[in-house]
Amino acid sequence: IRIKNKNQYIKILLFEGEQLNEVVVVQKPKKRLKKKQNPAYRILKQLWARKSNMGLSKTQAYEYEKYSTFEVGLNNMDTIFLNKVLGKSMDSVLTIIRQNRKNKLFYIPLNLKEEHWSVFGENNSDLERLDLNALRISGLKTNGFFFKRVENVFKYVNVLNETVVIADKSFASPIAKTGFLNYDYVLTDSLKTKKGKEYKIYFFPRREGDWVFEGKMTISSPSYALKDIEMRIHPDINLNIVRDVYIKQSFKEFVDGVFLPNTSNYEGDFTVLSKNEDEKGLYIKKNETFNSYVLNKPKPVEFYKNIQSIQKDSDLKKQDDYWINLDSEKTTANTISLLKNLENNRKVKSITSTVDFLTSGYKVITPNIQFGKWWDALNYNDIEGLRLNARFRTFRSLDDRYRSTAFFAY
Repeated sequence: IRIKNKNQYIKILLFEGEQLNEVVVVQKPKKRLKKKQNPAYRILKQLWARKSNMGLSKTQAYEYEKYSTFEVGLNNMDTIFLNKVLGKSMDSVLTIIRQNRKNKLFYIPLNLKEEHWSVFGENNSDLERLDLNALRISGLKTNGFFFKRVENVFKYVNVLNETVVIADKSFASPIAKTGFLNYDYVLTDSLKTKKGKEYKIYFFPRREGDWVFEGKMTISSPSYALKDIEMRIHPDINLNIVRDVYIKQSFKEFVDGVFLPNTSNYEGDFTVLSKNEDEKGLYIKKNETFNSYVLNKPKPVEFYKNIQSIQKDSDLKKQDDYWINLDSEKTTANTISLLKNLENNRKVKSITSTVDFLTSGYKVITPNIQFGKWWDALNYNDIEGLRLNARFRTFRSLDDRYRSTAFFAY
């Protein structure tokens, strides 16, 4: 297909049982239309007028259940590298190792965290209570600062706001009322439904390098609510350690004209050294499912202010059946199976511990004792000259109530 004066090949992968419906190639328009001449403007204008009907802000009180999974893995693994790491077990593992979203190279999951939350809120007093009902962690432990930092990148993204925060940076939302200042929109399709129509709109950065996204959205009429949206940051944007971020969200009509979050999917590609496409890095996947909504049934103010008390880790442990019922799309079974295969792989554990050591500063000496931080071990100043410091601490988990520290210094 000839795109931007170049012949480009498009590779489409189909899994068994799937059929290809269509391929849509959309190019950023060469000639920019005035806002009111753009067919997408009429639809977006209707969405802006009704945006308050979406989300939970219009309700007096709300309750819902949230099931989330957070997966960390090694990215850009070619078959030669996999063979070195996995050895004899490669053939059995390769069938369930996944390719990254770009379908270029493989990534190996290292750790999977599942959480089940009950959320209660009261908008008039701006109160919210989050109760963690269950927690399950599978795979290798990841205690380093780097792992915690990339986890914080994927806090819940609310595209209904005028700005979206990713990695502590503010991006203009593609459905913001000021969207035409930052985006070029292309209306590509409209599909008739039982209630009305669904419009598919693509959006592109108006100026390269701006803190905006590119992607597509579906708007449903007659409510003109956002049904789903897919977007990613532009490769030209310079974000520390971030090579790629992809976000997909869907909304479901709870009552006539009121749309609430249904699912959120986040994927991110992070590197320590450079953003070279071929460099190995960390691949992060976070999925959230929202259900069991209860609206406009407020509870006493004291209920929202009462913080949940968790006495010990065993309070959050649940049987496998509990998690199977939560995972309605059955997305974690293959990951957990693969993690069990990798738990005792010395090379995979070595890679993880190296990243842990470099980013947290601590090296595991025994199961309960760590050395570090390594960057404090050797120092020099004009008064004291060379300074040597070997520091140790007790460490069982990130949730330790106390730790003991000792050091030898010269």
